[in-house]
Amino acid sequence: MGGLIKGVIALLLAGIGLGFLSLLVAVGLGAVGALLPVQAQPLLSLPKRNLVKNGLTPVLAGVALLIGVVTIFFTLVAINNSTALNVNDQANWQGQNLMLVAPASHEAALMQALEDVNTEETTLMLTRMVKSIKLAGNPSFNMRADQLLGFDGPGKYALVGPALGSQPGVYTSDYLKLPVGSELQLNFQDGSQVLVPVIGSYSSLPNETMAISGVLMSADLLRAIAKPDFVQLSLSVSLEDLAALTRIEGPLAQIATPVNLIERAARFAQAYRNFFVLALVVAGACFAAGLLLIANSVSLSVLNRRYQIGVQKSMGYSQAQVLGTLMVEYLIIAGVAFLIGLTAILGVSLLARLTYGSLAALFSPTPVSILLVALCTFGLTALTVLAAAWKPIQVSPMVVLGERQ
Repeated sequence: MGGLIKGVIALLLAGIGLGFLSLLVAVGLGAVGALLPVQAQPLLSLPKRNLVKNGLTPVLAGVALLIGVVTIFFTLVAINNSTALNVNDQANWQGQNLMLVAPASHEAALMQALEDVNTEETTLMLTRMVKSIKLAGNPSFNMRADQLLGFDGPGKYALVGPALGSQPGVYTSDYLKLPVGSELQLNFQDGSQVLVPVIGSYSSLPNETMAISGVLMSADLLRAIAKPDFVQLSLSVSLEDLAALTRIEGPLAQIATPVNLIERAARFAQAYRNFFVLALVVAGACFAAGLLLIANSVSLSVLNRRYQIGVQKSMGYSQAQVLGTLMVEYLIIAGVAFLIGLTAILGVSLLARLTYGSLAALFSPTPVSILLVALCTFGLTALTVLAAAWKPIQVSPMVVLGERQ
């Protein structure tokens, strides 16, 4: 029963969304129609009158185009900006490029195996899983994070509060907004409990996609609280050492699991692009639906206007002028869909800039993507109108007027 109710609610929301988009397109078409310079260009009076006369058909065509335009915009922006990670060029990679994960009992052996390797920017992280983390004095508060993170340096995180290791205590994610001085109750699998004070908060560094969440503290404090489960070393090595250390039969194979961070980031970015390629296919389907609606609308419009077209051609209107009135009518629909879509993507970009700061670039359209979507919207609409109307408007005016007799 619950699934049925959720389905009905989803349908209602979809209907409301479709109604809202239809209203936006209808208002846009009305505004453009009111601004058309009919007195200066009498031929524009026909597209204006037909947009009103055709009722919902141009509105629904505009909604389908709008959905396609918005989806294509977001997809192109996401695919284009995913290349900003520079994951495909190892020579341009900056920072740590190797991660080693091992049981905490192998920490000494791991350090010994790395003695002959020239390493830089080494960051140590210890992890320990817990049963639950609660806020002391507030049993209803239950953190989603179920692990403790111990570091010898801030690593991928920006800390707010005293320097790491300068005083006992933990840092919690900034989205929790826990006040300094609060106490967390750490509940372990064996039933033991430990109370630790909150001394600050943390957030992931900008453009950092691989930071994990939990309760952050110094490595020494974690060792004092509980025995770590795993040790993780993130470090920077030469490309030659990176290739040697990540081989299956390499020197670390029996001690730790090596992870090439460059290849890992490349796989992440590829998965990111693949997801939005799927969205691009969906956008293409929406776009195709809009074009089919336009083609159907043009065909019906030409049928309904056979007499009107015959009169126009008998009065000296050329075939290009007759086709031009149809072209203007449907380019107006495409233009309204494009402008609303562009406004939506720019609004999301502005919201991202105000909310996420440096990550706003991932949501910002480039001039190339705007131009590409504009060419697709107007070009394909024009071709659709041309294909649907070319043959029907070639009919002789004598034939059309004779049918009226």
